[in-house]
Amino acid sequence: MVLGSPGADGQTQTLMQVLANLIDFGADIQGAVESPRWRSNPGNHLHIEGRFPAEVIRGLKGRGHKVEVLPEWSSICGGALGL
Repeated sequence: MVLGSPGADGQTQTLMQVLANLIDFGADIQGAVESPRWRSNPGNHLHIEGRFPAEVIRGLKGRGHKVEVLPEWSSICGGALGL
């Protein structure tokens, strides 16, 4: 398997999420790449794509995360390619 992601400090977060979808959740490569993503930033701030269920977003806010919901497909959360 070959994975790649453009970007700077978000690369590791994107690739880790794709790998988690493959290994932990049993997704195929296409499903892993297309799954909703998030991006963690300093200060407990979390960008999260709007494709996540509302209960996930509420749960994160309830745990004290400063959540900013982005459009459903946001380049902020990184792109990925798997082969």
